[in-house]
Amino acid sequence: MAIYTVTYSGVTTGTALKTIAQAAAASTDRLEIIEWSMSFNGTSASAVPVLVQLNRQTTAGTGGVSATPALQDLADSASASTCLTGPLAATWTAEPTAGVIIYQDYYTPVGLGPAWQYPLGRGIIVPTSGRMGFVVTAAVAVNCAGHIVFNEG
Repeated sequence: MAIYTVTYSGVTTGTALKTIAQAAAASTDRLEIIEWSMSFNGTSASAVPVLVQLNRQTTAGTGGVSATPALQDLADSASASTCLTGPLAATWTAEPTAGVIIYQDYYTPVGLGPAWQYPLGRGIIVPTSGRMGFVVTAAVAVNCAGHIVFNEG
């Protein structure tokens, strides 16, 4: 089973709800998110923490930046899934539509945020044609960097 990675860096949170990254399963295969992380480059530990959510979004939104999933094994075939990252310094033209939130927690805007690696077979399943958004809400704009690792099947 092929494993793919999408990375992003320098995506500004802004000060309203914003999708930082989105993984969308193809119409032919579901995908399993097996690892993800997000970190922030804020400069004040006293700033209001950033709310991080994983959200089963119901639309792709408009204005995202296409991100090509990279193969971890170059002998495998390209991903059928698609990924978007948030515009670097702007908001989406239309933010993806929120669905069911499956994870949320607060992290200080200075340094490492969440980083998860799931046991084999126990990752987050995104059904065919489904979407998983990595969404933040921040009181002070900071930049995000992170990654998503997934397989298809």
